[in-house]
Amino acid sequence: MKLPGARVLFAGPGKARGEIERALELGARIEVDGIEDLAIIDALLRERPEFSPPKGPLPVSLRVHPAPKTAGGFAEAAGIIGGTAPSAFGVDEEKLGEFIASAASFPRVAIRGLQVFASSNERGAERLLASHGAALAIARELGELSGEALDLVDLGGGLGIPYAEGQEELDVEALGKGLVRVLAENPWFRGELLLEPGRWLSGPCGVYLARVLRVKESRGKRFAVLEGGINHLLRPLLTGEPFPVAAVGKAGPLYPQILAGPLCSSLDRLGEVELPELEAGDLLVFGQAGAYGFTEAMTHFLSHEPAAERLFEGPPA
Repeated sequence: MKLPGARVLFAGPGKARGEIERALELGARIEVDGIEDLAIIDALLRERPEFSPPKGPLPVSLRVHPAPKTAGGFAEAAGIIGGTAPSAFGVDEEKLGEFIASAASFPRVAIRGLQVFASSNERGAERLLASHGAALAIARELGELSGEALDLVDLGGGLGIPYAEGQEELDVEALGKGLVRVLAENPWFRGELLLEPGRWLSGPCGVYLARVLRVKESRGKRFAVLEGGINHLLRPLLTGEPFPVAAVGKAGPLYPQILAGPLCSSLDRLGEVELPELEAGDLLVFGQAGAYGFTEAMTHFLSHEPAAERLFEGPPA
């Protein structure tokens, strides 16, 4: 299935000129992160008039980096992405007025939308809704400053999935009802509200399999060295949180053990977990690997083989 260009959003803090030109060719909606993006778009519209809409300027969205809130709204930090700590993403909320004044120099482009990415793997519906309500407040401020009616508010991602036993599932029904409430509290907004639920949709759809190559003890620590490591699953190194893992066909007492990969790097760790006593040849299965698995991995790091991918359609056998 091929999506129409108008249903594609192009985002990121460092967009090359060629990438922006390709997005315009496809008719994608560009989410700008700074005045540099506006300057490139305006120049391309001058050079290639076919990119311009038949009437009026080209609508784009603006990514805004939220200011720290004294109550509710956005957390100071949100793991890999989101939060209110200093960031390479977007325009700082407190500089919105300055940005909009500078944007007037590019009349071929109009800011008609907002992107805010507030959370990372958030499993609490009410916490998500607090940040979504704060995002609508930013959207209202943006519309008032720009004098434009916003047609799109992208609330970003952050819809979480559990990685550890006992972690709560995201109550998506509560989230949906809450979003209806948030919209009712903002009757001025008549545009489209967008969520980015990539991890929530794809994470549970994938597993990663790896065999144990050897086991060893080193100064009181038990290690299991696997045939794949951060070249296949990078997320545990970045977050300090392992994927859920089980040993196929193994039972018995659980022991803490460090899962190490085969790479010649002390960084090659998939976490410290409790599993039955392992031996060479045992098969481990990692859950929730449909997101931040193969596509995030350091695939060519130190020239080890990439993970093989297999797609199965339909319910599990």
